[in-house]
Amino acid sequence: MKFLNAPELQNRYAEKTRNAEGLNQAIFVSTTRISWDSSSLKPTLNDINLVVHCGEKIAVCGEVGSGKSTLIAAILGEDYVFGQV
Repeated sequence: MKFLNAPELQNRYAEKTRNAEGLNQAIFVSTTRISWDSSSLKPTLNDINLVVHCGEKIAVCGEVGSGKSTLIAAILGEDYVFGQV
């Protein structure tokens, strides 16, 4: 119930620390920790690195609760992110 009662997250929690121009990547995630809650002592995902090039198609697969939705939410700027997305 904690998740259902949590306030809506705002895009302001995702730090935009790098200009995407010249990177030639559609998605760039570098040494990133992602949490659903800013006060969480343990991140949901830790030390994530991902590069998806323009036009490339990927699949995010894993067991229930492994962080697939959390990763996508972070890329969309909906989670607390520490690192570069």
